[in-house]
Amino acid sequence: MLNVESKRKRIMNVMDEEKNYLLNLFTNSIGYTGIQMKPLKWYDWQSIINVMINLIINGIIFYTFVITNYTSWDVLVDTSNKEYKNLNNFIAMFSNHYGQIMWLFITIYQYFYMRSIVRSMSSTIFQRIYRHKYHLFIMYGKTLLIMAPLLFKELYYICFGYGTNFFETIFIIFICHCIDTSFVMPLFIMAYVKYATIESLKLTMKMNKNNVVDEQQKQCMEIKRLAMMNRHFSRILSPLLLFCLISFHLDLITLFFWHLKGNEFLLSFISLLTFWNYLAFVLHMDWQIVQLIEKIIEIIQTKQFQCCGQCYQYRQFNCLLNNGGGYSSMKSFYCSHNSRCIEFYYEYLNDFHINLYDICHVDFVFLFDSFLFTITFIVLSLQIFY
Repeated sequence: MLNVESKRKRIMNVMDEEKNYLLNLFTNSIGYTGIQMKPLKWYDWQSIINVMINLIINGIIFYTFVITNYTSWDVLVDTSNKEYKNLNNFIAMFSNHYGQIMWLFITIYQYFYMRSIVRSMSSTIFQRIYRHKYHLFIMYGKTLLIMAPLLFKELYYICFGYGTNFFETIFIIFICHCIDTSFVMPLFIMAYVKYATIESLKLTMKMNKNNVVDEQQKQCMEIKRLAMMNRHFSRILSPLLLFCLISFHLDLITLFFWHLKGNEFLLSFISLLTFWNYLAFVLHMDWQIVQLIEKIIEIIQTKQFQCCGQCYQYRQFNCLLNNGGGYSSMKSFYCSHNSRCIEFYYEYLNDFHINLYDICHVDFVFLFDSFLFTITFIVLSLQIFY
């Protein structure tokens, strides 16, 4: 009986270590909003239902968000007497149709690559962090707090009406929620990756306190794994991040040409700022990662003149005697192994950044410059219009 009980406990411990609570939350919530995160298993009826629900949702969005708007655009062009050449009319018309094109590309890309992305998200690097419910609550709480204005807007329209009846309002709000989720999904994934990276780096910092070579090698390998993982997600999410960033800027531009008034403009502006705030949240975590790596390098640099016990290398220094008697030579150990570790970390430092196609870093400088460009365009366009 004792052997059976001990085996059962070991099996339960292994199962608990393989859990990833945050990924399970993603697949069981966002995975039913038109984003296919689970693979299709013909022998599993839950998997079949999941695929059918996402296909139905995407089919409804395609009809209501793409086909209907496309036909309305044809009517507008035929009956506008060429007034669409006006800047205001052009932007107003453009604002009703650029989202469809981006949504189509995002949806097609997700159907091709999302299951591969989910497999990467289930790596042991993430299981080690997200098998603890504490990290689930931290990430879910931060996300819920940042996205609260958007949820408030949806609740406002549900309470005060958006369609002709309650059920039509619920249907419209749900479709808009699915569309917004598909655009913000790459930011959710990057937040998932960056938070796990931060927690892993904090664990890595606790490794080599005694300047032991074996621990330093483990630390280097862990840094390399984290760097390669961050680089992989930056590359595979680059198209989605690009569409996400373009959409945020175009939404901000077109918002001022919709001529909304009162609460409607305020709610739209606050919900749009919600996406910008979540982007800033992800970039802040990216900045934290750089700070942690530089702190690790700083710790190693303090041990640079303490031999690790393996290389036994020294440098000869000339120092001035205090009594003014000239120069005297002295020997000091200089650990070449620590020096190689520092070079190793600097080599992988850029891989931790959020990169678009390995061309540019997405950081606060990029965010500020692009936001300033968008605001400048809005101001100049409104001056021309008025």
